[in-house]
Amino acid sequence: MATTLRSVRSSLSDPPVTIFSTTRLVLRATVDADIQPLHRRIFADADVIRYVFTGQAFSEAESAQFIRDRFNFPSAEVGLSSLEEKGTSEVIGFSGLVPCRALGADDLELGFVLAKDAWGKGYATEIGRAQIEFGFDRLGRSRLLALVDAANAPSINVITKLGMRHESDVAVEGRGQRRVYSIEA
Repeated sequence: MATTLRSVRSSLSDPPVTIFSTTRLVLRATVDADIQPLHRRIFADADVIRYVFTGQAFSEAESAQFIRDRFNFPSAEVGLSSLEEKGTSEVIGFSGLVPCRALGADDLELGFVLAKDAWGKGYATEIGRAQIEFGFDRLGRSRLLALVDAANAPSINVITKLGMRHESDVAVEGRGQRRVYSIEA
């Protein structure tokens, strides 16, 4: 799958920086206007958030703080970023490659969290494949990880479909027990 590499944002009035795009999705730097839809569609939805972080829905203030503290607002290629559907430009979730030491090395963890109405459309597999390609080809990584709650069968299905294999189980602060999957370049 060919991805379109990131562009350069020259001023705050320009559109957000695109990190990469796929056939149907755009992963881009987060902007303030994304906070409300991310809260409503992801962080406040108990079904969506049940396997993410601590599994508890966030208040609007908690969502805003979390997003401002941990999402990619400037133009870094690594970090959590907004995921939008091409054509509609609607924010349907978030994704990204984030630093991870679950296996004791300086790895990157790929991840994706999609709004409920984006489930079942193949978006998780599409963004997962693009993250693997980006991590290996653009960032030059030799291994990528995915950490998932053992009860999250749909996500486990996606990451195994992507060719990732189970390595171990670890306790992750703020996220609880997670299964660690990896893929080598």
